[in-house]
Amino acid sequence: MHFLREFYEPMGVAKLPSVKIDHDSWKADKNYPVLYFDGFAIFQKQKFMKDLSMNDAVYINWLLEKRVSLDQKVEEDDELVAAIKLSSPKMKIKYEKGKNTPSSR
Repeated sequence: MHFLREFYEPMGVAKLPSVKIDHDSWKADKNYPVLYFDGFAIFQKQKFMKDLSMNDAVYINWLLEKRVSLDQKVEEDDELVAAIKLSSPKMKIKYEKGKNTPSSR
């Protein structure tokens, strides 16, 4: 219902999750198929626009959804230099009288 509401909204963008099956990741006595999130199909004005890759879709979820966090690695010359957690995309902006640009807190 949520998808249909966004799909028929004239100014909305609807996201339909893409799920695939991985037959090789989980192994014990035999292979077990595992479902995984592979991105979104994007619709606007009731028309398919494009497929959004899993990497891009994760950032969209982080920006738009509540209680989503991302763990990211930072590499330099193919060497891990840091690991960071992006936990809240919300930023507070402060406007000061007499300044040309806002500052963030």
